[in-house]
Amino acid sequence: MRVALAVSVCLVSSVLFAQAAEIPDETSGWEPGPRHIWYLNFRYQKPKMITVGQEFANPRIYWYMLFSLENLDAEDHEIFVDLRAFSDKDVEYINVYEEDVYKVIVWKEGKKEWKGVEDNGKPGVLHHVHAYTFMPNLKELSGPVTKVWERKPLVQSKTHGDPDDLNLPVIKAGQKWECVAIFKTAYDAKTERFRIRPHGRYAWDLEMHHLRIRVSGLTEDFKIITHEDRLQAEEYLHKDLLLLRDGTEVWCRVREVMIDAYRIEQRTKGKKTEKVVPKMKVWRYLKWDAAKLRKGMREKENDLSPYMRLVVEKYFDIVYERTGGDVLPGGNPLKFVRDGWVEDWRIVRDDLPFERSWDRFMEGVKQLPPIMP
Repeated sequence: MRVALAVSVCLVSSVLFAQAAEIPDETSGWEPGPRHIWYLNFRYQKPKMITVGQEFANPRIYWYMLFSLENLDAEDHEIFVDLRAFSDKDVEYINVYEEDVYKVIVWKEGKKEWKGVEDNGKPGVLHHVHAYTFMPNLKELSGPVTKVWERKPLVQSKTHGDPDDLNLPVIKAGQKWECVAIFKTAYDAKTERFRIRPHGRYAWDLEMHHLRIRVSGLTEDFKIITHEDRLQAEEYLHKDLLLLRDGTEVWCRVREVMIDAYRIEQRTKGKKTEKVVPKMKVWRYLKWDAAKLRKGMREKENDLSPYMRLVVEKYFDIVYERTGGDVLPGGNPLKFVRDGWVEDWRIVRDDLPFERSWDRFMEGVKQLPPIMP
């Protein structure tokens, strides 16, 4: 499989814009100065299928993907690597840890089980989703999460620039982790009753033609755009969305809807380009009023307010085409289409009317009169 990423280390300066006087500026707290940009070396294998529970006459079919994360940088880094998959029919698949499925995969692949942070980076150990995110093992949650972490923290508290004590995993310089992602169809209450799902199928949408796997958290390369930088914001706002049949999202301005195609205009760094997209490649066309809801904006919002941040980040995209009909256990009906970096954006809101600083909030709480018994 292709080598997806290479290490790129550079320094970038964050351009921060002051807020209006009556609005506290907290953006500078996110990026106080030059930022060290790093990338993880990411290699992956073609997804495979697996069946568990046959001995109990209750077979459950999942699919999983093996991949590796390698820190080629000279520094240790906190990570949160998120893997999700989407079909071209708007079905989402989430990365889960199910103990029986994980153990079967470990046995099938000839690996060792990951027991905890002491196994990070050991040769032959297969890291599951709890290893490269900060989620604890659900079996340990017999009480409040804070009490569990006090008793058995995943990493040492307040280390590696972790002021909020999120207990993010740390991949050390030069370390390589062998990992697995186990995918399961996410529950959607709106479409569940209309979804065709044979008994035991946990990983397939029968109407799917293309599958897109999104891997985020592989790099620290991102930028934050405020309401005062309208030139940069215009590259992302007020655009229509073409959802292609292979799962690709094309943000553009649809200038003309023809009988068999869309004439679109795209703008990147001030340069405009026009092209024609055949309708046979388009699954859904969403105008700006509907498309913006997918990015965290509300119906009446058309621009950034002082309380909004537009966050632009990179993720790695892998697209497969599904061949044939419904598959038998152990089959591999996915055909590789392409992979590469994709730039995505979303809206982060900070528009609550009360204090947005926890420290200031706690100061206000201390000044309150005591509660009468």
